[in-house]
Amino acid sequence: MRAWRNCAVCLLLLAGGIVSSDAQQNKVVPAATAVKAPSVPLLGAEDGLAVLASALDFRNQASEKADCSHLVHDIYERAGFTYAYVTSNDLYTGTDEFRRVMRPQPGDLIAWPGHVGIVVSPASHTFYSSLNSGLGVESYDSDYWKRRGRPRFLRYIKETATAVAGTVKTPALKNTSLETKTSSSTPDVNDADDPLPAAAPTKLEPVQFPRLLVVDSPKPTAADISETVTNALAQAAESMKGRNIFGQPQAFVVVREIRVDRVKLKGATGWAEVATTEAASLTNGQSNLKKRQQKQRWVLRRRDTQSWDLVPPQGTVYLNQEDAVSLMSQQLAAMASEKVSENTRQKAQLVAVLGALLQVKN
Repeated sequence: MRAWRNCAVCLLLLAGGIVSSDAQQNKVVPAATAVKAPSVPLLGAEDGLAVLASALDFRNQASEKADCSHLVHDIYERAGFTYAYVTSNDLYTGTDEFRRVMRPQPGDLIAWPGHVGIVVSPASHTFYSSLNSGLGVESYDSDYWKRRGRPRFLRYIKETATAVAGTVKTPALKNTSLETKTSSSTPDVNDADDPLPAAAPTKLEPVQFPRLLVVDSPKPTAADISETVTNALAQAAESMKGRNIFGQPQAFVVVREIRVDRVKLKGATGWAEVATTEAASLTNGQSNLKKRQQKQRWVLRRRDTQSWDLVPPQGTVYLNQEDAVSLMSQQLAAMASEKVSENTRQKAQLVAVLGALLQVKN
């Protein structure tokens, strides 16, 4: 599997058909021959990001042995774009639910006779599918896939969603949104002439990784400390729900693995040697996809006769890779449903980080 290349900006510069008007200015077309093809609503750029987010979020639930055609069908269905299941051969030949395009965008299907996947990055020529090695990302320009023949890129026709199952895209995206849900039922109120001012939005405090982790053991071992750190990572992921990861002042480190190698105690103090394998990081809204391994000594201080305080590095929030994939993909889906152009850069960064995490095997 080839290494992920940073293609965040390219992912959002989605290519469309460009018709040059210069060549037509001096050409007279008889009215009888000028036939305009009916407009067909195809999957848009934001919709493609929703499909990609669905693929990333579905990664943890899909079976490693899932066949390619069922995998893409399930991903599209979860994103809210329903179509009747067909095989990869049928998709390649052509169906009513998809239209062949020459320039793919993220979320489009890529099909060969006998195989189908989802385009991740047209700039890097990568796609996501069920492979011999499991679920993962590969380049469709590699020698193997070139030998399979020239692929066809297929874009979903949006109007088929209601024709097949009466399903529209918006509800599905709301299900993946991280926004807090409130009850839609309100009591009948006879409003006064002067309505009450709208309540100010609640400002969420920045997420903080615990400054002290309590290890419940009179003489902590590597296993005791490892359990404490694992619980802290789960709590950090839970506290991130409903928050924009780019709006946090702390550095976020996505760890593929975190383990405790050694513990040294002397009197009322000590340290634990913590080794991390980092898959990506986010600092001040900037993503870093460089993978690295490092070892740190986290300070231990005796709290009482039955417990110790473990002091992690300050200013850093650690997230497990699987938790990070889930949080970021749901945020990407929520951004796609909002259709706010100001989020373009953040969407591009999320696509790049998620794409990198997607192809890293656990």
